Amino acid sequence: MSDVVATKDLVCEVRVAASPEAVWTALVERPSGWWPKGFYTHPEPRGFVIEPRIGGRAYEDWGDGEGQVWYRVTGVRRGAMLRLSGEIYPEFEGPAYLQCTITLKPDGKGTVLRVQEAILGREIEKRLDGSKKGWDALLASFKAFVEKA
Repeated sequence: MSDVVATKDLVCEVRVAASPEAVWTALVERPSGWWPKGFYTHPEPRGFVIEPRIGGRAYEDWGDGEGQVWYRVTGVRRGAMLRLSGEIYPEFEGPAYLQCTITLKPDGKGTVLRVQEAILGREIEKRLDGSKKGWDALLASFKAFVEKA
């Protein structure tokens, strides 16, 4: 393992054929509908939860007070922006620290959802590739979920 610590930025976008209000609602009120089953760290999770308030969490709910926190909410502008910070643990190619800003921007009859993530950690190129693939999969799942509804 490399001892070199570095930072990298990642930007991913998807255009969703829905209003910013509908996109926001799906993002923060219905994340279990678009969070892919393969992304959970527990074999039988109850779902994924995003608490859209300062200090809230984005986490896997395993029931009975158990789960895995992915992010803490550090900024919210309802319908427009969600700012998150989180950690990546060794079993997920960490240690690394993440800061993520999700923005929604009206685009004609749709919405552009943009994810900007800054990653600080070791072996950052490997982590960046994993994050890019992860966000691409999440955004594809999110788009399909929202547009199907």
